[in-house]
Amino acid sequence: MLKKMLSFSRVMSLGLVLGLTIASCQKEEAPIINPPTPDPIPTVKSIDESFDGTKYDDVIIEGWSNIVVDGDQPYIYNEYSENTYANMSVYKAETSRETWLITPMLDVKEATHKSISFDTRADHIEGAIFEVYYSEDFDGDKDLSKFTWTKLDVKLSTAGPGDYGDWVNSGTVDLSTYGNCAIAFKYVGDPATKKGGYSIDNFKFNQVPVVPEEGKGTGTLADPYDVINAKVNQGDKDNGIMKWTMGYIVGFVETKDGDANNGKVVFGVSDHVNTNLVIANSADETDAAKTLVVQLPSGFVRDALNLVDNAGMLKTQVWLNGSLEAYFGMPGIKGVDSYSLDGTKIETAPVTGVIGAGDPIMGSDLTATAIDFTVWNVLQSEAIWKAASGTASVNGYGKGNTESWMISKTMLDFTAVADARLFVSENLNYFKGFNYVQVMISTDYSGTGDPSNSTWTELAAEGTRAENGDAVTQFIGSGTGYVAFKYTATAGKESSWTIKTVEVKAKEDNGGGTDPDPKGLVNGDFETWTDDTTPEGWTKAENTEKESAIIHGGTYSVKHTGGTKDIAQTFDIESGETYIVNFWYYKDNSTTGNGGRLWSFFKDSSGSSVGDIKGDEDYLSGANGTWHEFKKEYTATSDAVKIYFEFRTYSNSIVYYDDLTVTKK
Repeated sequence: MLKKMLSFSRVMSLGLVLGLTIASCQKEEAPIINPPTPDPIPTVKSIDESFDGTKYDDVIIEGWSNIVVDGDQPYIYNEYSENTYANMSVYKAETSRETWLITPMLDVKEATHKSISFDTRADHIEGAIFEVYYSEDFDGDKDLSKFTWTKLDVKLSTAGPGDYGDWVNSGTVDLSTYGNCAIAFKYVGDPATKKGGYSIDNFKFNQVPVVPEEGKGTGTLADPYDVINAKVNQGDKDNGIMKWTMGYIVGFVETKDGDANNGKVVFGVSDHVNTNLVIANSADETDAAKTLVVQLPSGFVRDALNLVDNAGMLKTQVWLNGSLEAYFGMPGIKGVDSYSLDGTKIETAPVTGVIGAGDPIMGSDLTATAIDFTVWNVLQSEAIWKAASGTASVNGYGKGNTESWMISKTMLDFTAVADARLFVSENLNYFKGFNYVQVMISTDYSGTGDPSNSTWTELAAEGTRAENGDAVTQFIGSGTGYVAFKYTATAGKESSWTIKTVEVKAKEDNGGGTDPDPKGLVNGDFETWTDDTTPEGWTKAENTEKESAIIHGGTYSVKHTGGTKDIAQTFDIESGETYIVNFWYYKDNSTTGNGGRLWSFFKDSSGSSVGDIKGDEDYLSGANGTWHEFKKEYTATSDAVKIYFEFRTYSNSIVYYDDLTVTKK
């Protein structure tokens, strides 16, 4: 019995051991471990960013990312007229640049106002790219390829290659269909192929949307533009749009050298600035951004409206008819030819000058010309064809509407010479369009009296007619007829036209455009002046003044007030030769802008540019308040026959130029 029990005990023990052994060999189930929840991307409830910072410092704002993808330049702070903003460009860059300025993650889900808005301004755009993106997964890492970016379709500023654009508000950009997101401003530029810059200001998120004021008016006296619409409808300096604008006179732009406000809007009257004024939609306006600068041309407009002699005009409502174009680098009105103080009665310049026949111009008054001419003004004007120094010329600047004719006394016969052409040695300055300087022929003109009573046909030019400078143009004539040089001008559209030689002879195969009297640079020392704002020999002279105090040599220099303004002339050179450009420049102590630079080109016989005389290294550097010398060599291409030479001076800058020479090496 005991033996059986022991056996049973052994069996039970063995079973227990086997059971434990089997149980120990079975796989245990792994515990369930949930992955850690990633930290949420921090968000901001609202943003009202005006980009206040030190000029040229990198933009550093808590929570924002300023990431350089290509190149070495992050967004920087810049400043103009006491306003700071974020800016990115390839100015003076040696390599391409791609930089992103990115906001913190915006808490769109919890925002009361699920929208953003911001201002942008483009400048000197020749290919630079500026785009706005949003991302719902950006976490601040500099490797932007890790994240999803979607482009936003928003309103941005635009600009041409030679201009600053206007500040443009994006309007309210709705984010209500998005989740929390970051907004990125992407800039891509290259100093050779993608030039230009962009600026950002006044970024707002979850702010009460500001409804932009809408402009009023259509530009007529009965329905004039207000200041807002006058800004929207700006033309350019060569194609200004003559429109009526209404506003209140609130101040002027300071022009005094050394004054802390030089180049800025000043509210109130002046004791010395009588050449401009500033208008606004409100008589009590104190925000310069809501104003429009008005050029006051010499004569009745300036006499009646300037705030030096007419302090009582401050806060007066005024209607102005002028060309809508930039002035002092800001939206403005130039070439005002009439005004009104009640919106009904128009004040215009007193009509003076000649109407009808003028003094005849003999062939002997010109150069190598056997043709005699009569002169007739269809409109009464001080501008009329006159002869002097071997030429006949007319210039309607500041003289109101002009239509002046110089007409051959006898019919010219184009049948007497095979393949005949009318050869005209001419010079056009301040070119506004060939429709203002026409060469005409008539078969029914009587030979005397008003030419507008006859039928005239414009003669076509052989090849390309030069728009500026000296040239010989061949005009295609046929049969016989009276030939006339018809000059017209209106405010803001005043060319200068000079005729040296007129003759009928057989066509030559140079296509016209040659200079019968080759010459080099004229008046490079700025010693001779037509008047106090026009240096002789310079075909373009914007914002120039004769200067007798700050000079390098001689009696005068030229004072050039910027705003992307030019001083230029064209002269002859020899193909393939090397030329030394040498001049002196002085940056006024008030200069805070980019100063000036060369913006010049070699030209072929057709007037096309075939080589640069400029570059980023040709910006005029150096301290303010002292003279600096510029001296550099440039080699003409094999097809270059002329140099178009230009000084360009930028906004917030005054530069004096003197003693320019361009000599063959």
